[in-house]
Amino acid sequence: MTDSPATFMSIPEKPDSIAILGAGAWGTSLAISLSGYHRVTLWGRDPAQIAAMRAASSLALPLRSDSF
Repeated sequence: MTDSPATFMSIPEKPDSIAILGAGAWGTSLAISLSGYHRVTLWGRDPAQIAAMRAASSLALPLRSDSF
């Protein structure tokens, strides 16, 4: 076989639209990860949180600092 692996792994220009339900840390991280390859819509239940995230362009939730 003469084709390089890159031939089979090429990614078209944002081909699919994906909706992610849940704008917490996990959903937002997933949306950010997928946004390089797809058009992503992130849905959240708290309009104030979504507005804050949109204004700041970042996740507006504090992280826990539990020990393990």
